[in-house]
Amino acid sequence: VFGVVTLFFGGTTVGAFTSSLGRDPTLTGRSEVWADLLPLAMQRPFLGIGFGGFWSSSTREIHNISEAHSGYLEVLLDLGFVGLLLFSIFILACFKKAQEVLTYDYDWGSLCICYLFMALIFNITESTFSSLDTHLTAVLVLLRVSSTRAASNDLEVTRDTGCRTELVGD
Repeated sequence: VFGVVTLFFGGTTVGAFTSSLGRDPTLTGRSEVWADLLPLAMQRPFLGIGFGGFWSSSTREIHNISEAHSGYLEVLLDLGFVGLLLFSIFILACFKKAQEVLTYDYDWGSLCICYLFMALIFNITESTFSSLDTHLTAVLVLLRVSSTRAASNDLEVTRDTGCRTELVGD
């Protein structure tokens, strides 16, 4: 929510904090980029342009940049509010799974939660959510899949009865 709100308030939510530390309140021009791109996102607010479809070579030339410097704005440009909602559901599902993992593997669950928080904060001013080939997105997907696998290792389905039995050791 904070990442999306930051876009609509022109970065003032983060800019006030950074300016108190003696940094550029426009977040090194990011809030100006957001102001230019947000009206374009509102031209197709529900479904966006399409996954990976916004940053064509002509769009890169017009704006003289190759990313929106906000993962939330990138998702909004590409997939609209529907995509942003689905992405939010994915993130919430990742947090829920990490919380479940905490009960039997505290270190792994903590790592997952820390990585999720880091990704959410990082994507306020950088774009990694909209591409599946960035390291951060790949790690998030890996953590989600690994957490699912780790949870399924605690319970095993027997082939002959289909009943679940708990494993007691190796």
